[in-house]
Amino acid sequence: MNTKAKGSKRELKSMRLLEAAGYSVTKSGASLGVWDLVAVSPTDFVLVQVKSNRLPPPAERVQIEDFRCPPNCRKLIHVWRDYARQPLRGAALTDLRCAACPNIAPRIIQSRSPLDSANC
Repeated sequence: MNTKAKGSKRELKSMRLLEAAGYSVTKSGASLGVWDLVAVSPTDFVLVQVKSNRLPPPAERVQIEDFRCPPNCRKLIHVWRDYARQPLRGAALTDLRCAACPNIAPRIIQSRSPLDSANC
């Protein structure tokens, strides 16, 4: 499987996960921007960068951290290992806080659900 097909498959897995949590999800065109997925619910929305087997490189993480968004938005990185049924959690799944909320530093999610985190 080539890398584009692998990435598309992982994005589809993340889409299904978010849809199961009650979000309406759309995939970014060609996934060439900062975010691969945009998920919307009646109360908030989530921007997701999907990766296979690794975290984004430092330059990409800076782009993600610097991306400005409203307070009811969460920025997530879903890292999928080969053959995994869920994206990595704990030290590997980072919830990056909004640049508009400088008093809240980026932190590591220590939860059971890849969608658990407090809003800004």
